[in-house]
Amino acid sequence: MKFINKKQSFGIINQLIYLSVKTIAGLILLFFIFFISWRYIIDLHVSPVDNMHLNHQLKDVAVFIGILICFSLYLAIIVRFLMQKLEYIKHLIECIHVMKGGNFCDPVTICGHDELSHLALHIDELRQEIHTNNLEKRRRKVKENTFLTSISHDLRTPLTSIIGYLEILLDSDFNDCKKQSNYLKLCLKRSIQLQELTNSAFEHFYLKDKQLETTELLRCNSIMNLERIIIDSAQILAQQNLTYSTVFPKKRYALVYDIRMIQRLFDNVFTNICRYAKKETNINITGTITDSNLIIRITNKIDIQCKRRESTGIGINNCKKIMQIHEGSFSHEIDNLLFTSTVRFPIKCGNNIS
Repeated sequence: MKFINKKQSFGIINQLIYLSVKTIAGLILLFFIFFISWRYIIDLHVSPVDNMHLNHQLKDVAVFIGILICFSLYLAIIVRFLMQKLEYIKHLIECIHVMKGGNFCDPVTICGHDELSHLALHIDELRQEIHTNNLEKRRRKVKENTFLTSISHDLRTPLTSIIGYLEILLDSDFNDCKKQSNYLKLCLKRSIQLQELTNSAFEHFYLKDKQLETTELLRCNSIMNLERIIIDSAQILAQQNLTYSTVFPKKRYALVYDIRMIQRLFDNVFTNICRYAKKETNINITGTITDSNLIIRITNKIDIQCKRRESTGIGINNCKKIMQIHEGSFSHEIDNLLFTSTVRFPIKCGNNIS
C-alpha cells in the first residue's frame, strides 16, 4: 500500500487548494500549447480563405477537446489525491482493528505531515504505551507467580519443624524438662522465621520494587554465625531420624550475607535431603577454604525409592538465586546415587582472621 511520502507543512484542505492551483496553472499552460498546436495544424490543412466556416468549427472542436482533456486530467489528479488519503484512512482503521484484536507489536505507518499523520502518530503512541504496559504486567505477573511459588515452598520447612517439635512435646511419655524447654525455644525460633517469611511476602506486594531490591547484607568477622545457621537448619534432619556430621575449617574469614536468606538456603537443602536421602546413611557437612572462597559441601546417599518422586526444582532455583545475590554460587551433582550440594561464599579480602 502506497501513501503520500512527501511531507507537507499544512493540512488536507490547504493541500487540496495548493494542488488545485498548481494543477490548474499547469493545465492552462498545457491547454494553450495544445490549442496553438491544433490551430497551426488546422490553418495548415484548412485555409480560412477557402473554407472559413469549417476552419472555425475545427477550432471550436479543438477548444472543446482541450477543455475536456484538461478537466479530465484535473479530475484524475484530485481523485488520485483523495484516494490516497482514503487509502491512508483505511490503513489507520485496519491498525485500530489489529490493536483491538490484541496485537500491539506492529507499528502504525506515519506518512506526510497533516491531520491524518498527526492522528496516526497519536495512535502509534497509544499502541506503544499499551504494549509497554502489557509487557510490564506480564513481567510483574511472572515475578509474582515465581515469588509465590518460592515463598510457599520455603514456608513448609519451618512449619514441618514446628509440627515435629509439638508432636514430641505432646507425647505423654516425654518428661524431660530440659529438652522440653529446648524444643519450645526451637519452636519459637521457627515461628519467628515463619513470621519473617510472611512479612517478606507482605513487603513484596505492598512495597516498591526499589525497596525490594535492597538486601541487608551483614558483615561478620568469622564463620561462627554461619556454622550456627547450618547446625540450626540441620535440626530438621534429626527430626526425620537422619544422622549428620559437620567439619568446619578452623580459620575464620570475613563473610557478608543476609541471615534470613542463608537460613532459607540451608532449609531448602536439608528439606530436600529429608525427602530423598537414604535413612541408614550419614549426611556429611564439610567446609573448606580456598584463597578467595569458603565452600560448604553437603553430601548424602539417595534412596532409590525416593528418587522416583518428581521434583519441582523450586528449592534448587531458590538457592541459586540467593547465592547470586551474595555474589557466590550454588550447584549440585549426582554421582552413583551420591547427591552433593555445593555452596560457595566469597571471602572478603583484608579480613582474614586466624
